[in-house]
Amino acid sequence: MNHFQAFSQEGMEKMGIIICQDCNATIDYFEDDKVTKLYSCCCECNEKTDEQ
Repeated sequence: MNHFQAFSQEGMEKMGIIICQDCNATIDYFEDDKVTKLYSCCCECNEKTDEQ
């Protein structure tokens, strides 16, 4: 069973993902009408930016 099939069986057919634009880490997943990628900054990268 692949990742998409697992979500479909739980009734969540589409999903979105929030990715850190600096380190490409996955920050969170969310339910959406279509497959979506959003970019943000994770806490660790945000702290590094604040220190500089």
